[in-house]
Amino acid sequence: MLVTITKSTPLTPRGNFLQWTLSNCAPDTYFFDVHRSGSRNGPWERVVEGLQDTYSYTDRFDQAVTVDRT
Repeated sequence: MLVTITKSTPLTPRGNFLQWTLSNCAPDTYFFDVHRSGSRNGPWERVVEGLQDTYSYTDRFDQAVTVDRT
């Protein structure tokens, strides 16, 4: 089975939209967990688990993200 991220869209300043597809897999029921991190090396935080046969997720932040540009 191959999971491919097909869309990752920032919903600034309140979240992200993530969409994926599956290929090379048997027809079955699939469950997904989504994690987030501020960098590719982590640390990772689980934002949702056990999405059943769902292929997109909107990760809404509790607070707006602000960037200090000084």
